[in-house]
Amino acid sequence: MPDFTSNYKLEKPLPNDFYNVKTQNDNMNTIDKVMKNHDTSISGLIAHSENIDMHVTAEDKVLWDTGAETAEQATENVTKALLKIMNLESRVARIEDAIFNDITGNPFLTTFDSLSGIVLVKGVWNEEQQRIEC
Repeated sequence: MPDFTSNYKLEKPLPNDFYNVKTQNDNMNTIDKVMKNHDTSISGLIAHSENIDMHVTAEDKVLWDTGAETAEQATENVTKALLKIMNLESRVARIEDAIFNDITGNPFLTTFDSLSGIVLVKGVWNEEQQRIEC
């Protein structure tokens, strides 16, 4: 009884067996079929790896990395510009307040029953309204 190979089950005649052409041909047909399948698989892998619609080339990667760096720098520049704009808007609002609004008055009102214990340095005590007027 012959032995068989572990992977492709090719028949291995024993040392005392006679040479059988059919066994040799069956083994060759099996080897040919397996090799053809490997060739087809390898060709498919090569075609797949060279497909530029599916895979990134080294040049594409460099371009993408450069684009990402440019976008990151642009984001940083925009952020800095927005901060400067916000600062300028704040300054313009303060100038507009100084020009167009009366912001010299005190929005807080404090009343006193008397000025005992308080030294009045500036202003005039209005007794009737119980307040200091500047």
